[in-house]
Order: sequence, then C-alpha cells, then structure tokens
Amino acid sequence: MLLLSRMAAPLAICLLFFSTLVGQSQLAFRDVGHFYTPLYEYVAERCVQDGLPLWNPLDQTGMPLVGETTTAVLYPFRYALYLLPLSTGTLMAWYVTLHLMLASLSAWWAARWCGVSRISAGLAAVIYPLSGTVLFLYTNPPFLVAAAWMPFVLGACMTHRSMLMRSRVGIVSVALAMMVLGGDPQTALHAVVVCTLLLSIQVLARRDRRALGVLTALAIAAIFSGLLALPQLAASVSWSQQSYRVRNDEPKSLWKPPRTGTQQWDAFSYSLPPWHFAELVSPNLAGDLFPSYRRWTAMIADDGRVWNPSLYAGMMSLLAVFISLGSGRLDRWHAVGAIAGLGACGSFGVAWLLGFVSDRAGELDPAVGGLTWWMYHFVPGYDAFRYPAKWLPMLSLAIAIIAARFLDHTLCPSFRFKRMPIMVVVTALVSGLAVSYVIQFYWKFPDRFPSDQFWGPLDIDAAITQVRWSIGHSLVALGCLCWCYRHTSRSTNQHRRRLATLVIVITTLDLTFAAHRWIATIDQSDVAAAVQQSPTRTAATRWLRTISDGGFPKSWRRETGAQRLLEVEATQRKSWFGRWHLADRQAVLNNMASIRSDASTRFWQAIGVCTREMNLGEQTHLWRNIRDWLAVDGAVIAQSSASTENPTSELVLGDAKFIVDDKPPSVFRVHTRWHQRPPSD
Repeated sequence: MLLLSRMAAPLAICLLFFSTLVGQSQLAFRDVGHFYTPLYEYVAERCVQDGLPLWNPLDQTGMPLVGETTTAVLYPFRYALYLLPLSTGTLMAWYVTLHLMLASLSAWWAARWCGVSRISAGLAAVIYPLSGTVLFLYTNPPFLVAAAWMPFVLGACMTHRSMLMRSRVGIVSVALAMMVLGGDPQTALHAVVVCTLLLSIQVLARRDRRALGVLTALAIAAIFSGLLALPQLAASVSWSQQSYRVRNDEPKSLWKPPRTGTQQWDAFSYSLPPWHFAELVSPNLAGDLFPSYRRWTAMIADDGRVWNPSLYAGMMSLLAVFISLGSGRLDRWHAVGAIAGLGACGSFGVAWLLGFVSDRAGELDPAVGGLTWWMYHFVPGYDAFRYPAKWLPMLSLAIAIIAARFLDHTLCPSFRFKRMPIMVVVTALVSGLAVSYVIQFYWKFPDRFPSDQFWGPLDIDAAITQVRWSIGHSLVALGCLCWCYRHTSRSTNQHRRRLATLVIVITTLDLTFAAHRWIATIDQSDVAAAVQQSPTRTAATRWLRTISDGGFPKSWRRETGAQRLLEVEATQRKSWFGRWHLADRQAVLNNMASIRSDASTRFWQAIGVCTREMNLGEQTHLWRNIRDWLAVDGAVIAQSSASTENPTSELVLGDAKFIVDDKPPSVFRVHTRWHQRPPSD
C-alpha cells in the first residue's frame, strides 16, 4: 500500500503524457510549442559545439544566450537530457514529465518534513503535480522547473522536525540554485520572501530561537545558492540592465492606473480574478481554452488574460481546506496559501474591492493595496518581474500539505465527518447545476460573443454543458470519498493504511480525469506533413518577419475547426512564429524573446512614430536603408489568407511568403561566430 501511494502520481503522469514520451505526438499550445521546443534544441546543439555558448547570433541583431535566463543553458538537467538521441518534441515531453515527477517527490518530502505520515504524504505527492496550476505549466517549462524545486525550499524552512543546519542549508541552497538555473528566479524570490516573512513573525511574536536558527540557515543558503548560480546571475543581471524592463515608459505611479502597454501594465498582466477561486470546487467551471473556445468567463469585463485553465486540486483538497477553516485549525501552511492567493490576484487589490462594492475607489489603480502592488513598488528590483499568476504553484503546494495533514487527522478512529460541511459543498454543486439550466434556457444572451484569434467564437451552449459535466465530476468524486469513509474501518493500522490508499487512489483518478482536458498534443507525423507545404527557403544573412492583417487566417476567428490545434501549430512553425526560425538556423531581426533589449524596443517604437506620417514610397525608401544598415536581405510575410499550396488538404493553414533580395544588402561583414582577438591586434 505504501508503494502504491508513492507510485500513484508518477503512474498518472506517465499515463497523461504517454503518447509524447514514446514519440508518437508532441506537446503543443502556447510557449512549449513555438518558443521552448526550438529554443532548447538550438541551445543543446550549441552546447555540444561550444561547450559553454555565450552568444546567440540568430535572434534580433544578436543577444547573449546565457543572459536570457529562460534559455537554461547552465541547468544540469536540461544539459544531460538533451544529450539523448531523441527527437526535439520527444525530448521536451521527457523534460516536462521528469520535472512533474520531481514536483511529486519534492511535495512528498515537504509533507514528511512537516510531520505527515509516510502514507498520507502520498496524497501531497499526488495533489501538487496534478493540480491545474502546476500541471498546466508544461506550456511554460522554466516555470515548471521552479515549481518542481520549490517544495524543497518551503518544506525545509517550515518543517516541524529538527534538521541539521548543514542539511537544511544544503537542501535550500541547491533547490534555489536549480530554480535560477532552470530559468525562473522570480519563484525562487517568492519562496525566500514567504519563508523570511513567516519565520520573522515567529521570531518577533514568540521569541522562538528555533525559528531564528532556521532564518539564519535560510540566509546562509541564499548566499550559497547565489554562488552556485553565480554565472547565470551575473549574465542575467548584466543583460537585464540593458533590457526594456529597466526603462519606464512613464514614471511609476502609486495611485494612477498604468496605461496599456507600459512596463507597469505588463508587470500586472495575468492577474487572477477572484471569482476563479471557484475552480477549486470543480475542475472546468470556467470552460476550455482549446481546441474549441468554451471559456465563458471571457464575457466578464475584468476577466483578463488566462494563465491556466483551472485551479482544481481535487475534491479531497477542497474538503481539507473547507473543514480546517471552519474548525479554526490553522497553521503556517494556511498562511502560505493566503499569501500566494493574494499575490496571484495582482491587479485585483484593495482598490478594486472598494470599487466593486462601492464607488469610493475613484480613479485609483485597482492594484492598490494588493500584495503584488506592495512588492512592485517597495521591494527593490521586483519591478523587473512580471505576471502575478506565478504565485499559484505555491498556493497548490499549501493546499497539498493541508490535505495530507487532514488525511492523517481523518485516520484517527475517533474522527467523524460532520454533515454540515459536506451538505454545504453538495448544496453549492447542485445549485450550480440548477443555475446552469436556468441560464441556458431562460437567459437572454448578447447577439455577439467573444471570439478568439485561434479557436474561433465562444460556443456558449457547449460551455454550459461542460460546466454541468464538471459539476457532475465533482459530485462523483465527493460521493466516492464519503463512501470510503463510511464503509472502511479504522480500527487497526492495516485498516487505516487501506483507507489512506483508497483516498489517494480516488484523488489520483479525480485529478487525472480532470487533467486530460488540460494537455494539448499533436501527432508528430501530421505536423511534419503539414509543414512540408512550406516554400523552399533560400539562404539570407538576416530576415525581417512581418505580418499582414493579423498574420493568421481570418476564418479561424469566424469558425471552429476540428483540427485547429494542428493548424495553429503547423502555421506557426512554417511562418517562423515565436522562435521556429532557430529550427532552420536562420537569423531573424524581430523575433520573440523572453527579455528584449531596451535598444531594440526603442528602435521599433521610433519606427512606428517615423512611418506614421509617411506615404508608401517614403516607407519603402526608409526600410531599404534600414535593411542595408542591419544586413537584412530576406523578408518573411505571414498573411491572413489561407494557404492554397495544397487544395486537397482539409487543413486551414496560414500563408507565409519568403522573399530574398537579389543583390547583396550591405557592405558590412556579418560575423556569426565570436572569438577573442590577440592583444596585439
């Protein structure tokens, strides 16, 4: 039984990603497809060629490869894994899967350090990696790496058990260093800030010498982690000082809302609207993002950009949090969850709450008074980070530890579930079902629904049907848990282990069934066949990528396609969207990057101002001179019209044209490899 509780999460993870692990399909959707898959392949090739590659000549006019933190050039796990002779898509699947397994292992150890029994710790090992906020980070591998290592930091700093100073320092320092080397220093900072805050409160309020010792160990570990990750930190700091993030388009204001597109506005993007905490009750309450558009919350004005499709962490987690809050049995992990939840809300601060319940907020920035607002304005250097939703894995970890400790509590022979909490949850779910029917049949919907650029118009009927299935899923999971506790004895240790194993198995099935909707995969052979329609590309020194009227087929926005996920991924690849130019080892001037240089940002802003009042002839003359100056002799034009190269194909792919100048564009020599020159030269 103990072995089953430990292996439940790895087995579920392998099942969810099986087709990608064996090379049949590859991961898709967002950054994992168009950004990190080609980037990590290029980094791996450069590491084999150069050992320690420092410069990337293929992005923009060249940029430091190590300075862009998300490249994970110095991360040992990426370096070792990408030495294997597997396809790029398969390697990315293994990279994601191994880190999800690491997240399961680290959550297990964090629970054990916090006093949870061996078998109950298996529940934390299941909940954390399979929760929506962690599992969906497969779409952004650097943040998944940080989420996988973070439980080691929080668990070692907030353990109830005595731990040798050198062990604590070693665990925390290595975990923090791996988070930085893996590409996400922001989550490492979040972990240190939360541990420091809670330990400091314990020292000041209780004069706890033990907490003071842990605080000292954390400070030493932070120094050691900085030394371990020093090359990465030095390169990142150097590049960040030249990035657009150090320049404010307008002075930071404590009170006024930022203008759209400014640095402050970008920093608060992907804030979690408070109503999405309802997703803790049921997995798909807000609807799907893909392959058809069923995200009905898009009709809410302040819903904003979506970081992950669900916060769901299992029905056992909901019961644990709900009952512990009702009983008043709160501990430091409840504080961790509260801090992470408030941080994730970002722009939904105290001012937003005042504006929601009354008109007293006036013209205040909605983020005023929120945790992220305080850190952005008063923690030095934090204004260079982005996206409050990065707090969410810490919320899932807190919920996982609370659930594991609650499971230990329920295994006592004297424990009995009170009917009131169960009835409240059942009433809420049944009420949701009733409301969904009322809305579908009696609500007057607007004439036009929101439409996504890739996934088409909102399908409100399918969204409401999905909400009902989601609520039904939660009711079934709740019923199974109640049946286990009602019909399983706890009179002996063997019976208690059996009950704990049943709870872990039910939670695993609960989360696995919910999670299969969150993972997007496409067949590798289908992608290869679709991309073969791309035009023959001749060599060019550097390319300029432009878009015409959006760059993607307009029909995508008007209608839903059965193979839309494949169409999007294939179109992005053939038109070099994101970083797909790296797969063909071609240099592009205006490609995507995690951290753009300030000079590049100023350049494009200036171009926008210059060309605004120019006629077509003047713009052509200007661009000819700029292309000569920057050694750009090729153009990639992503068009909004559908490709007509293969009329028999059922796929609706975007069209891309590759145009190369006939004459040499520049008298300058372009160097793509760098070496140290002798002092005499």
